[in-house]
Amino acid sequence: MVRVRSAGEILATLDDEGATDGIPFMPEMWKYCGRTFQVHRVVDKINDWSGRTGTGLRGLKGFVTLGNVRCDGCAHGGCQAECQILWHERWLVQGKQAGERIRPVDEAIHPRYKVVTCGTRRAARGRPAYKCQITELVRASRPLQPWDIRQDLRPLISGNVDLAAFLVAVLTAMFNAVQRLRGGMGYPMMPPQRSSGPTPSDDLGLQRGEKVVVQDKEHIGRTLYRSRNRGLWFGAETLRFCGQAFQVRNRVERMIDESTGEMVFPKTPFIVLETATSTGEFLRFCPQNEYVYWREIWLKRC
Repeated sequence: MVRVRSAGEILATLDDEGATDGIPFMPEMWKYCGRTFQVHRVVDKINDWSGRTGTGLRGLKGFVTLGNVRCDGCAHGGCQAECQILWHERWLVQGKQAGERIRPVDEAIHPRYKVVTCGTRRAARGRPAYKCQITELVRASRPLQPWDIRQDLRPLISGNVDLAAFLVAVLTAMFNAVQRLRGGMGYPMMPPQRSSGPTPSDDLGLQRGEKVVVQDKEHIGRTLYRSRNRGLWFGAETLRFCGQAFQVRNRVERMIDESTGEMVFPKTPFIVLETATSTGEFLRFCPQNEYVYWREIWLKRC
Protein backbone atom coordinates (compact mmCIF):
# COMPACT_ATOMS: atom_id res chain seq x y z
CA MET A 1 0.00 0.00 0.00
CA VAL A 2 1.13 3.55 -0.69
CA ARG A 3 -0.13 7.01 0.17
CA VAL A 4 -0.15 9.89 -2.27
CA ARG A 5 1.85 12.74 -0.76
CA SER A 6 0.29 16.10 0.05
CA ALA A 7 -0.01 18.69 -2.70
CA GLY A 8 2.74 20.78 -1.13
CA GLU A 9 5.14 17.84 -0.95
CA ILE A 10 4.47 16.92 -4.57
CA LEU A 11 4.89 20.49 -5.80
CA ALA A 12 8.37 20.48 -4.26
CA THR A 13 9.37 17.61 -6.58
CA LEU A 14 8.26 19.31 -9.80
CA ASP A 15 10.39 21.25 -12.26
CA ASP A 16 9.48 24.61 -13.80
CA GLU A 17 7.18 22.84 -16.27
CA GLY A 18 5.23 21.08 -13.54
CA ALA A 19 6.77 17.67 -14.22
CA THR A 20 9.03 15.08 -12.60
CA ASP A 21 11.32 13.21 -14.98
CA GLY A 22 9.32 14.56 -17.90
CA ILE A 23 5.87 13.40 -16.76
CA PRO A 24 3.56 16.22 -15.58
CA PHE A 25 1.52 16.21 -12.41
CA MET A 26 -1.97 17.09 -13.68
CA PRO A 27 -4.77 19.07 -12.02
CA GLU A 28 -6.97 15.95 -12.15
CA MET A 29 -4.58 14.38 -9.62
CA TRP A 30 -5.06 16.90 -6.79
CA LYS A 31 -8.08 15.07 -5.37
CA TYR A 32 -6.02 11.94 -4.72
CA CYS A 33 -3.50 13.67 -2.45
CA GLY A 34 -3.41 12.08 0.99
CA ARG A 35 -5.33 8.99 -0.09
CA THR A 36 -4.06 5.41 0.18
CA PHE A 37 -3.99 2.97 -2.73
CA GLN A 38 -2.58 -0.37 -3.74
CA VAL A 39 0.03 -0.31 -6.49
CA HIS A 40 -1.45 -1.83 -9.63
CA ARG A 41 1.60 -2.14 -11.89
CA VAL A 42 5.17 -0.93 -12.18
CA VAL A 43 5.40 1.01 -15.45
CA ASP A 44 8.70 -0.04 -17.00
CA LYS A 45 7.67 0.63 -20.60
CA ILE A 46 5.04 2.40 -22.68
CA ASN A 47 3.78 1.89 -26.20
CA ASP A 48 4.10 4.71 -28.72
CA TRP A 49 0.61 4.09 -30.12
CA SER A 50 0.83 6.92 -32.63
CA GLY A 51 4.13 5.71 -34.07
CA ARG A 52 5.77 9.10 -33.57
CA THR A 53 9.16 7.47 -33.11
CA GLY A 54 8.64 4.34 -35.18
CA THR A 55 10.02 2.24 -32.32
CA GLY A 56 6.82 1.03 -30.62
CA LEU A 57 7.84 0.16 -27.06
CA ARG A 58 9.83 2.71 -25.07
CA GLY A 59 11.36 2.48 -21.60
CA LEU A 60 10.21 4.44 -18.55
CA LYS A 61 11.61 4.39 -15.03
CA GLY A 62 10.29 5.36 -11.63
CA PHE A 63 6.54 5.29 -12.32
CA VAL A 64 3.64 3.11 -11.18
CA THR A 65 -0.12 2.97 -11.60
CA LEU A 66 -2.53 2.84 -8.66
CA GLY A 67 -5.65 0.67 -8.73
CA ASN A 68 -8.08 1.94 -11.32
CA VAL A 69 -7.17 5.61 -10.83
CA ARG A 70 -7.89 7.31 -14.15
CA CYS A 71 -7.92 10.84 -15.52
CA ASP A 72 -11.42 12.33 -15.78
CA GLY A 73 -10.30 15.02 -18.23
CA CYS A 74 -11.88 17.85 -16.21
CA ALA A 75 -8.85 20.11 -16.68
CA HIS A 76 -8.25 19.07 -20.28
CA GLY A 77 -11.32 20.13 -22.18
CA GLY A 78 -13.45 17.21 -21.04
CA CYS A 79 -11.27 14.58 -22.75
CA GLN A 80 -13.06 11.22 -22.48
CA ALA A 81 -10.07 8.88 -22.96
CA GLU A 82 -9.91 7.99 -19.23
CA CYS A 83 -6.20 7.18 -19.35
CA GLN A 84 -4.75 5.46 -16.30
CA ILE A 85 -2.73 8.03 -14.36
CA LEU A 86 1.02 7.54 -13.90
CA TRP A 87 2.50 8.25 -10.48
CA HIS A 88 6.16 8.99 -9.91
CA GLU A 89 7.62 7.18 -6.93
CA ARG A 90 8.60 10.56 -5.45
CA TRP A 91 4.90 11.46 -5.27
CA LEU A 92 4.17 8.45 -3.05
CA VAL A 93 4.98 7.20 0.44
CA GLN A 94 5.02 3.47 1.11
CA GLY A 95 5.17 1.15 4.09
CA LYS A 96 4.71 2.46 7.63
CA GLN A 97 4.94 6.09 6.51
CA ALA A 98 1.72 5.67 4.49
CA GLY A 99 -0.32 5.97 7.67
CA GLU A 100 1.28 9.18 8.96
CA ARG A 101 -0.71 12.39 9.08
CA ILE A 102 -0.15 14.86 6.27
CA ARG A 103 1.38 18.18 7.21
CA PRO A 104 -0.90 21.01 6.04
CA VAL A 105 0.64 23.09 3.26
CA ASP A 106 -0.92 26.03 1.44
CA GLU A 107 -0.16 24.71 -2.03
CA ALA A 108 -1.93 27.66 -3.68
CA ILE A 109 0.98 29.96 -2.82
CA HIS A 110 3.62 27.56 -4.14
CA PRO A 111 5.40 28.99 -7.21
CA ARG A 112 4.69 25.85 -9.27
CA TYR A 113 1.01 25.58 -8.35
CA LYS A 114 -0.07 27.81 -11.24
CA VAL A 115 2.07 25.79 -13.68
CA VAL A 116 0.13 22.64 -12.78
CA THR A 117 -3.32 24.20 -12.71
CA CYS A 118 -2.99 25.90 -16.09
CA GLY A 119 -2.55 22.57 -17.91
CA THR A 120 -3.04 23.96 -21.44
CA ARG A 121 -0.94 25.56 -24.15
CA ARG A 122 -1.56 27.20 -27.49
CA ALA A 123 -0.83 25.36 -30.71
CA ALA A 124 1.26 27.03 -33.39
CA ARG A 125 -1.68 27.02 -35.81
CA GLY A 126 -3.81 29.00 -33.39
CA ARG A 127 -6.02 26.23 -32.04
CA PRO A 128 -5.91 25.27 -28.34
CA ALA A 129 -3.75 22.28 -27.52
CA TYR A 130 -3.38 20.44 -24.26
CA LYS A 131 -0.45 19.10 -22.31
CA CYS A 132 -1.03 15.93 -20.29
CA GLN A 133 0.84 12.77 -19.36
CA ILE A 134 -0.06 11.06 -22.64
CA THR A 135 1.25 13.90 -24.81
CA GLU A 136 4.58 13.84 -22.93
CA LEU A 137 5.18 10.07 -22.82
CA VAL A 138 7.49 9.89 -25.84
CA ARG A 139 9.66 12.78 -24.67
CA ALA A 140 9.91 11.31 -21.16
CA SER A 141 10.79 7.80 -22.32
CA ARG A 142 13.72 6.17 -24.11
CA PRO A 143 13.89 3.72 -27.04
CA LEU A 144 14.01 0.00 -26.26
CA GLN A 145 15.89 -2.39 -28.49
CA PRO A 146 13.82 -5.38 -29.68
CA TRP A 147 16.56 -7.84 -28.71
CA ASP A 148 16.91 -6.54 -25.12
CA ILE A 149 15.35 -9.38 -23.09
CA ARG A 150 15.49 -7.35 -19.88
CA GLN A 151 12.23 -5.70 -20.90
CA ASP A 152 10.64 -9.16 -20.87
CA LEU A 153 11.98 -10.03 -17.42
CA ARG A 154 11.09 -6.79 -15.62
CA PRO A 155 7.30 -7.48 -15.52
CA LEU A 156 8.01 -10.81 -13.80
CA ILE A 157 10.57 -9.41 -11.36
CA SER A 158 8.39 -6.42 -10.45
CA GLY A 159 5.34 -8.60 -9.83
CA ASN A 160 3.26 -7.23 -12.71
CA VAL A 161 2.67 -10.82 -13.87
CA ASP A 162 2.95 -14.21 -12.21
CA LEU A 163 5.21 -17.03 -13.38
CA ALA A 164 2.43 -19.00 -15.10
CA ALA A 165 1.27 -16.03 -17.19
CA PHE A 166 4.89 -15.18 -18.01
CA LEU A 167 5.66 -18.70 -19.27
CA VAL A 168 2.49 -18.81 -21.39
CA ALA A 169 3.40 -15.47 -22.99
CA VAL A 170 6.98 -16.58 -23.69
CA LEU A 171 5.88 -19.86 -25.28
CA THR A 172 3.26 -18.03 -27.36
CA ALA A 173 5.86 -15.53 -28.57
CA MET A 174 8.24 -18.36 -29.51
CA PHE A 175 5.47 -20.18 -31.39
CA ASN A 176 4.52 -17.03 -33.30
CA ALA A 177 8.16 -16.34 -34.18
CA VAL A 178 8.54 -19.82 -35.66
CA GLN A 179 5.26 -19.45 -37.54
CA ARG A 180 6.41 -16.16 -39.06
CA LEU A 181 9.62 -17.77 -40.30
CA ARG A 182 7.76 -20.62 -41.96
CA GLY A 183 4.92 -18.47 -43.25
CA GLY A 184 2.31 -20.07 -40.99
CA MET A 185 -0.57 -18.68 -38.96
CA GLY A 186 0.18 -17.18 -35.57
CA TYR A 187 -1.78 -17.27 -32.33
CA PRO A 188 -4.42 -16.10 -31.83
CA MET A 189 -5.65 -16.77 -35.36
CA MET A 190 -7.30 -13.74 -36.93
CA PRO A 191 -10.48 -14.26 -38.99
CA PRO A 192 -10.68 -13.63 -42.77
CA GLN A 193 -11.04 -9.94 -43.60
CA ARG A 194 -12.32 -7.77 -46.43
CA SER A 195 -10.10 -7.54 -49.50
CA SER A 196 -10.68 -3.79 -49.87
CA GLY A 197 -12.28 -0.77 -48.22
CA PRO A 198 -14.26 1.16 -47.25
CA THR A 199 -15.34 -0.74 -44.16
CA PRO A 200 -18.96 -0.84 -42.94
CA SER A 201 -20.33 0.88 -39.85
CA ASP A 202 -23.41 0.69 -37.67
CA ASP A 203 -25.01 3.11 -35.22
CA LEU A 204 -26.67 1.31 -32.32
CA GLY A 205 -26.91 4.46 -30.24
CA LEU A 206 -25.36 2.65 -27.28
CA GLN A 207 -25.37 4.56 -24.01
CA ARG A 208 -23.67 4.21 -20.64
CA GLY A 209 -25.00 1.29 -18.59
CA GLU A 210 -26.39 -0.79 -21.46
CA LYS A 211 -25.51 -4.50 -21.63
CA VAL A 212 -23.80 -5.75 -24.79
CA VAL A 213 -22.06 -8.83 -26.15
CA VAL A 214 -18.95 -8.66 -28.33
CA GLN A 215 -19.67 -10.23 -31.73
CA ASP A 216 -17.86 -13.41 -32.79
CA LYS A 217 -14.57 -13.01 -34.63
CA GLU A 218 -15.99 -14.10 -37.99
CA HIS A 219 -18.56 -11.30 -37.87
CA ILE A 220 -15.94 -8.75 -36.86
CA GLY A 221 -13.54 -10.00 -39.55
CA ARG A 222 -16.10 -9.09 -42.21
CA THR A 223 -15.95 -5.47 -41.00
CA LEU A 224 -12.15 -5.19 -41.21
CA TYR A 225 -9.70 -4.19 -43.90
CA ARG A 226 -6.04 -4.60 -42.94
CA SER A 227 -7.17 -5.21 -39.34
CA ARG A 228 -8.94 -1.85 -39.12
CA ASN A 229 -12.47 -0.52 -39.26
CA ARG A 230 -12.54 3.16 -40.21
CA GLY A 231 -9.09 3.58 -38.71
CA LEU A 232 -9.71 1.67 -35.48
CA TRP A 233 -7.45 -1.36 -35.03
CA PHE A 234 -8.72 -4.81 -34.04
CA GLY A 235 -6.19 -7.50 -33.10
CA ALA A 236 -4.94 -9.96 -30.51
CA GLU A 237 -5.68 -7.68 -27.55
CA THR A 238 -9.35 -7.37 -28.57
CA LEU A 239 -9.91 -10.81 -30.10
CA ARG A 240 -9.99 -12.48 -26.68
CA PHE A 241 -13.14 -10.54 -25.74
CA CYS A 242 -15.26 -12.06 -28.52
CA GLY A 243 -18.46 -13.63 -27.21
CA GLN A 244 -18.18 -12.00 -23.78
CA ALA A 245 -20.84 -9.79 -22.18
CA PHE A 246 -20.03 -6.32 -20.86
CA GLN A 247 -21.64 -3.14 -19.66
CA VAL A 248 -21.10 0.01 -21.70
CA ARG A 249 -18.93 2.41 -19.72
CA ASN A 250 -18.80 5.38 -22.05
CA ARG A 251 -19.30 6.72 -25.53
CA VAL A 252 -16.08 8.53 -26.50
CA GLU A 253 -16.82 11.56 -28.64
CA ARG A 254 -13.85 13.78 -27.76
CA MET A 255 -10.27 12.99 -26.85
CA ILE A 256 -6.80 14.52 -26.96
CA ASP A 257 -4.56 13.58 -29.86
CA GLU A 258 -1.37 12.43 -28.14
CA SER A 259 0.80 13.61 -31.05
CA THR A 260 -0.46 17.20 -31.30
CA GLY A 261 -2.26 17.78 -28.02
CA GLU A 262 -5.30 19.00 -29.92
CA MET A 263 -8.82 17.87 -29.09
CA VAL A 264 -10.21 15.55 -31.76
CA PHE A 265 -13.81 14.53 -32.36
CA PRO A 266 -14.06 11.08 -34.01
CA LYS A 267 -16.59 10.95 -36.85
CA THR A 268 -17.68 7.57 -35.51
CA PRO A 269 -17.68 7.52 -31.68
CA PHE A 270 -15.71 4.84 -29.84
CA ILE A 271 -17.43 2.62 -27.29
CA VAL A 272 -15.70 1.75 -24.00
CA LEU A 273 -16.73 -1.36 -22.07
CA GLU A 274 -16.35 -1.88 -18.33
CA THR A 275 -13.31 -4.06 -17.43
CA ALA A 276 -12.28 -4.50 -21.09
CA THR A 277 -8.70 -3.27 -20.91
CA SER A 278 -5.47 -4.16 -22.66
CA THR A 279 -3.28 -6.63 -20.78
CA GLY A 280 -0.08 -6.50 -22.82
CA GLU A 281 0.55 -10.25 -23.07
CA PHE A 282 1.05 -9.90 -26.82
CA LEU A 283 3.16 -6.75 -26.39
CA ARG A 284 5.93 -7.93 -24.07
CA PHE A 285 3.66 -7.24 -21.09
CA CYS A 286 3.40 -3.51 -21.70
CA PRO A 287 1.80 -2.37 -18.40
CA GLN A 288 -0.49 0.34 -19.80
CA ASN A 289 -3.93 -0.78 -18.66
CA GLU A 290 -5.93 1.36 -21.08
CA TYR A 291 -9.50 0.75 -22.13
CA VAL A 292 -9.99 -1.00 -25.46
CA TYR A 293 -12.02 1.01 -27.99
CA TRP A 294 -14.88 -0.62 -29.86
CA ARG A 295 -16.95 0.09 -32.94
CA GLU A 296 -20.68 -0.38 -32.48
CA ILE A 297 -20.72 -2.79 -35.42
CA TRP A 298 -18.57 -5.13 -33.31
CA LEU A 299 -21.20 -5.25 -30.54
CA LYS A 300 -24.80 -6.32 -30.07
CA ARG A 301 -27.27 -5.65 -27.30
CA CYS A 302 -27.99 -8.51 -24.89
